[in-house]
Amino acid sequence: MGCGIRRIIRLNNAITKDIAQLIQLFDGDNNNITSNCNYSWSVDGVCWTEWIDYQNYLRIIKYLENDFYLRILINTSLGSIALDNCYTKDYSITIDGSATFIQDFCGETNIFKPYDNLDCALQLQQQLADSVVCMFGIPIYYFRCDPKPETADYTFKEYVLHNVVAVKQLKLMIKDGQMPSSNPKLTEFDFDWETDWETELSKTQFATAFGDNAIPKYGDFIYIPMMQRMWDVNAAYDEKNEGLMWRSTTWKLQLVKYSDSTAYDGNGFDDIIDSLIPKTYENTFGVYEQIEQERLSQSPQVSAPMFAATNLYDIFMEDAIRKQYTKNDVAIIDKQYNHRANVVARNMYRYKNENGCVTYQKGICGDDGTLMFILETPGSFSGELSRDIIQFGNLRINLTYDHGFTLSCGTLKTSLEAFKSYMCIIRWNRSNFTMTLDVYNYVHRQDIPIYKLRPEMYWFDFEHPVCSITDNYNLDLSTCEPLPCQVHSYPVQLTNIKYYNVYLNNDAVMTESIKYTTNHESCVFNDTARNIISGHGYAIK
Repeated sequence: MGCGIRRIIRLNNAITKDIAQLIQLFDGDNNNITSNCNYSWSVDGVCWTEWIDYQNYLRIIKYLENDFYLRILINTSLGSIALDNCYTKDYSITIDGSATFIQDFCGETNIFKPYDNLDCALQLQQQLADSVVCMFGIPIYYFRCDPKPETADYTFKEYVLHNVVAVKQLKLMIKDGQMPSSNPKLTEFDFDWETDWETELSKTQFATAFGDNAIPKYGDFIYIPMMQRMWDVNAAYDEKNEGLMWRSTTWKLQLVKYSDSTAYDGNGFDDIIDSLIPKTYENTFGVYEQIEQERLSQSPQVSAPMFAATNLYDIFMEDAIRKQYTKNDVAIIDKQYNHRANVVARNMYRYKNENGCVTYQKGICGDDGTLMFILETPGSFSGELSRDIIQFGNLRINLTYDHGFTLSCGTLKTSLEAFKSYMCIIRWNRSNFTMTLDVYNYVHRQDIPIYKLRPEMYWFDFEHPVCSITDNYNLDLSTCEPLPCQVHSYPVQLTNIKYYNVYLNNDAVMTESIKYTTNHESCVFNDTARNIISGHGYAIK
């Protein structure tokens, strides 16, 4: 007879797949309950697979290569456990914490929790700061440099040569609206200016331009068209105590007079840099020296033509997340998704035809991974359809229509209804030799009319999944080098496309799926389908 409480039995020691197939469980009346239980396993005792029934458990574990830990979920009494026909007591029993009626004091919803749900406040702070930067920021060109590893000087602990790797157009915030003095002075070596100064850069803009993990650093330099001067970045830091909850919105930059050093390799940007550097003695008086030389030699001096930096604007049109997209075939529409009070997405891709495509800067790589996205189905249409709407290397997400929609990834399949939205999560783990597909409905309150619904009245129903399927791992997903990632999701609409290069556990998946932005260290890219209005694109993480 069942005790009504779901309990988890965990074997204390790792077992082999041969022993695992011979496990037997008996209840208090000595009835065999082995086939009535659910099973989960782990190779490290930390990251566990989804719960599966006994038949799928026997089918999958025979492919495991290493010893593993085993958990068993029961909802009856427990009499004894036998391994290979030998009874054992080497296990522990805990109550299943997912039971809805088991709650501790900290889980009480009426308790005041001042530090909960700070993501919205931090996001609002960043958005307000970005708005100020967009309105009052000064346009600049930022030259990002990286050291050449082969030029490392181990004596002085420095790199001899740096490469200019990228140049982007950003906006600079001037502290207190005050620029440095324009009073020049002539030294024994060159023209100089009297003061160094401090400025700020938006973190969002910098991540958009150079990638989520990029930071400004010593050795970079900037050109300010308004001043017609170049400046070196002498120091860059993150002043956290000026923001909410020790979270700053900008990078602080210490700028000094630019020095045209031979320690920098232009790496294809030499002509651009030469056309922008501040005037030196040679720039100012060189033309007069040339005239005098021509007069003395009675022959004209031939010089190379000056490069005209007419293509600077094109250089800054890259997107840190998206690499390419078919502009005429892809529309970005306004569509907000909420998980109660939390905004999950604000925009969505709508493909006009089968030629629409979005490709990403970074590729898929590794043995494990997690992919999640929000999908909205259209109404029915004539004919049949079968195409891959997402292609991440060897990972293919297929959509089939034949009097109804079917979403599949390899052998994992589920049916979808027309005119509905879903949260789709796909995970693969080589260590556990499993691959899972989880799909959840986007629902709303049913007790009020549709026209009275507000965004916070919608949520993703994680408690009642449309499907939760586990199958064997596909060895084709294991790659040693990054493979291209692209989305061409006609006729469905997509947003919130997140790819992680690790297998996220259940708690992490639920947390990450409802985030608009993320700082997760394993997130490769987070595409929220932001509009490309200015030509600069947008990066969110």
